[in-house]
Amino acid sequence: MKKLNVHKGKRPLFWLQTLIVAITLITVAVVIFFGSQTFRETKKMSTEQFNQQQLILARSAANSINAYFKELVAELSSLANIPEVQQMTPECLKYMQHSCYGFPPRTSIRRLDSNGVLCMIYPFEGWRGKMYGRDYSHKVYFQEVKEKKRISIRRVINEQGEARIRVAVPIYLKNKTEAVKVGDENGIIVSPIDPERPESGRFQGILVGSFDPQMIARNIISLIVSGKTGYAWVLDEDGIFLAHHEKEFIGRNAFEVRKEINPDISYEAVERIQKKMITGEEGVGCYISGWHCNQKGKVEKLVAYTSIHIDNYVFSIAVCAPVSEVEEIIHLTKSSEKYTLIFVILALIIGGLCIFIITYRWSHSLELEVAKQTREIRETSNYLNNLIKHTNSPIIVWNQDKKVTIFNEVFENMSGWTEAEMMNQPLEILFPEESRSDSMQKIETISKGEYWQAVEIPILHKDGNIRVALWNSANIYAEDGTTLLATIVQGIDITERKQAEEELHKRLKELEIYYDATIGREGRIIELKQQVNELLEQLGKEKKYNV
Repeated sequence: MKKLNVHKGKRPLFWLQTLIVAITLITVAVVIFFGSQTFRETKKMSTEQFNQQQLILARSAANSINAYFKELVAELSSLANIPEVQQMTPECLKYMQHSCYGFPPRTSIRRLDSNGVLCMIYPFEGWRGKMYGRDYSHKVYFQEVKEKKRISIRRVINEQGEARIRVAVPIYLKNKTEAVKVGDENGIIVSPIDPERPESGRFQGILVGSFDPQMIARNIISLIVSGKTGYAWVLDEDGIFLAHHEKEFIGRNAFEVRKEINPDISYEAVERIQKKMITGEEGVGCYISGWHCNQKGKVEKLVAYTSIHIDNYVFSIAVCAPVSEVEEIIHLTKSSEKYTLIFVILALIIGGLCIFIITYRWSHSLELEVAKQTREIRETSNYLNNLIKHTNSPIIVWNQDKKVTIFNEVFENMSGWTEAEMMNQPLEILFPEESRSDSMQKIETISKGEYWQAVEIPILHKDGNIRVALWNSANIYAEDGTTLLATIVQGIDITERKQAEEELHKRLKELEIYYDATIGREGRIIELKQQVNELLEQLGKEKKYNV
């Protein structure tokens, strides 16, 4: 009986041990499962936020490149409207020289006649001076401009085997000249030809700006850094790299160069992304690369991409960074998960009190990690805000209620208002009264999903002066893709340029008045001479004037 009682006394302990082991295993399994779920969700959220930040960088760079080429096209178009350029007078080369001063280095301007023959080029030193008389009528950019009557932007290889971006604008004869003689001096009268249809039947050739694509990498792309080692690259519509962190990629086909350098990796994912890019799409994704920062091997990268439309030409820009940089951010979360499992197991062994303490530590550890990640996200947000505030273009951001949230230093100088004064203020005070209604209507179009591309809107300075700028916009949406969170608008101040254009029109008007007055005076003198000759004939004397 004692032996039986001993076994009966041990049996509850056995079942209790079994129950504790079972509860421990079940609890560990549950904790591992939910911990892994939390880790995956945290990783997914961090990855999405990181890619959205890269997309903001890509859009900002796209706006900068778009504004850069818009300015170049505007300068060439203005040059094409000058009568001396239209008629290729000797002064044409001087105007080309003056325009070239405002362009980046390694740039040339060419003047082709209506048959595609090169008649003028600046600079003309060295090998360029030997190209006069060459026929470029077979070039795609010449045919596009002549036949389709629009601006053409193309990537080409120049006569020296160097990659160039050619911007070609049409030239039409919009003015006619007439030689006149005023006294002993000769003069020229310039008058418009059929101003209603200046392009009809008077194609005079094209102006071609030849630009080094390295200027994009040097002036814009090299400044973009995503995370610690991320970078940006630019494709043209033919899939050619115009800019890239790897120098040997520039000017190469994006669908071929990776395979040549590292053929052991499948590039199907990145090729799908590149196909979307060259068709003008925007988005985010990931792909496997064969290297990063001069280190070969499989590297998973996050990428965000957007397009740049200049007339009918499409550029696309992508910002990428290794996934490992995002994983570093959440590495501590994974470590905390391991420690949590240990704490839970120890808690089950030593009793309910230890379970409570370890649970408290686990919760506290997660709170610290969430706070750390929130702080890191805030720091990244501050970095982007500083990037916006200190850029050399005026930038303003407003929320869905059209209240100002970011107002950078350049916009402060342009409007006279400080960011503190404009914070949470309505946008109406930034516009002149006479154009305020029109400006607010244009802002309403942004709220409906449209984008500004070089939209001209005047800004009222605090002191009463009016500044004029060309504006580009981008909307920032919530994760559902439809809820508008904010709108960012970037501009280029063109006030001085418009003032210069107005002054030019004023001078031309004065010149026309002067010519009209001169011609009237000469006609009156001729009439008086004829009257004197008639009187002399009546008196039987010889004529005094030959008219």
